[in-house]
Amino acid sequence: MAMSNEGSGRVATRTWLAWVLTGSLVVLFAASCWLLYQAADNAHVSETLWGRYVYIFGALEAIVFTAIGWVFGREVHRTAAEVANQDAARARAEVDRLREQAAAAADQAEKGRALAEAVKASISALGGIEGIGGAHPQVGSTPSQLISLTQMAEKLFP
Repeated sequence: MAMSNEGSGRVATRTWLAWVLTGSLVVLFAASCWLLYQAADNAHVSETLWGRYVYIFGALEAIVFTAIGWVFGREVHRTAAEVANQDAARARAEVDRLREQAAAAADQAEKGRALAEAVKASISALGGIEGIGGAHPQVGSTPSQLISLTQMAEKLFP
């Protein structure tokens, strides 16, 4: 558990540092924009110096936009990863639930087969369906119920 907290602390520190660095770069970029605007108004700035300013500004612009893209892209991907993890957890829970249902269904099927075998064995002990019609003293008044149970067992569990 300590490793997990330590790892998440590092990630939080890196994220905070990334935001600070990106914010600093944005401030530097804004200051550069303002300085270029001031230099554009100055008649004493030569064409060569202006070209150098624009060249440096272009490099700074690329760095700033990359930093901003990285920070916001990371946030988007982090959110997508969290959603994917939640979906995976729900899917695992659904699989577990379905496995439990399948196990319960298999258990019920096994019990049904056992019942069918018991009914079939009872009829066999009484001499089969043909011998139930009152020939056996234990059958009493329920031969039609035993016959229908036997037919159901034969139909469901051949």
